[in-house]
Amino acid sequence: EEEYVGLFGYAQYSQLQNVNLEYVDIKGQNYVGGLAGYIRNGAEIKNSGAVGEVEGVGHSGGLVGRIYKSNIRDSYAVVDVHATGNHIGGAVGSSSNGTL
Repeated sequence: EEEYVGLFGYAQYSQLQNVNLEYVDIKGQNYVGGLAGYIRNGAEIKNSGAVGEVEGVGHSGGLVGRIYKSNIRDSYAVVDVHATGNHIGGAVGSSSNGTL
């Protein structure tokens, strides 16, 4: 029943680089991702990825649940995403003012 779930639950003003996760099994409510639940305000994910399963309700994605004013470059998600709410995606659940 947790929110902001992933290897990194919440990140801002940071760079996550060269992080490759295998066999993720992440479960939560909202803002759920294999690598990060929520990244914002200048955070960047680069040369990273996740392989496995993610389960959530809303804002759920294979790599990141939600991004806001942040960037994802040269990254991947090979993840089965199981979610019941809104804002669901294979790599990213939702994005505002971000670059993928």
